[in-house]
Amino acid sequence: MKRDDDKVCNEFRKVVDALRLLMRPKKLRYHHVADHLGVSETTVKRIFSGVPCNMSKIIKICDLCGITFIDLMSTVEKPREENHFLTEEQDAHFATYPGHLAVFRALRQGRSPSDIQKQWKITEAKLYKVLRQLEALGLLEVRADNQVTIRALGMLRLQEDGPFARKVTFGQNMDLMLHILDKMRDPDVCFHSVETHLTPEQITQLVDDIHQLGRRYRLLAQQSQRLYAAEHLESVRWLFAFSKYETDWTKYEI
Repeated sequence: MKRDDDKVCNEFRKVVDALRLLMRPKKLRYHHVADHLGVSETTVKRIFSGVPCNMSKIIKICDLCGITFIDLMSTVEKPREENHFLTEEQDAHFATYPGHLAVFRALRQGRSPSDIQKQWKITEAKLYKVLRQLEALGLLEVRADNQVTIRALGMLRLQEDGPFARKVTFGQNMDLMLHILDKMRDPDVCFHSVETHLTPEQITQLVDDIHQLGRRYRLLAQQSQRLYAAEHLESVRWLFAFSKYETDWTKYEI
């Protein structure tokens, strides 16, 4: 019986820990929760210390945080990365029309078609044509008044060696590098470059570590976009690259 009680407490702690993370960007404190629940601040502190309480209180705290209980539990359960890998046809289309990917990304971020139309200064007819092309690619469904239903869910993943990567991503990453060099002294900017020697086993481990790091933060990004309003999130871009490589130092004059 004690083992079952411990399991309940552990699961409850995961729930309140997730709620605590939601409260931070909203600047909610225990006294705000206490007022919302109609209980003492001491009771709230006991709840957030991991002492199980009635489910109705958790649901009310969810309401205060602006999230449903179902969405909260989806973040508590073992996370699973969700990806949408572009098909060759989709990737080739975006390589030819990068602006169409810009529109699709904006729609996925919750932007309205009218806002997109204003930002890109295009006519309603032009936007409708783009939406129909995206629909033909199986990425969304166009409804009345240019409203859409997104079909491609999860993290949007381009083909790593596809035409878009060669025609567009390469240039975007060059822009990113110039931006990083310009902002190098900022505390939230980092750059790491080294040329050295490793064993084959260490190379394998490094490649695996880089893949794990990418998966970890893609997953955190997915969770954050479910939990937080857009104003609490910032657009970021990272680039992890590694290869067996040796610089040709003889090209430099002595």
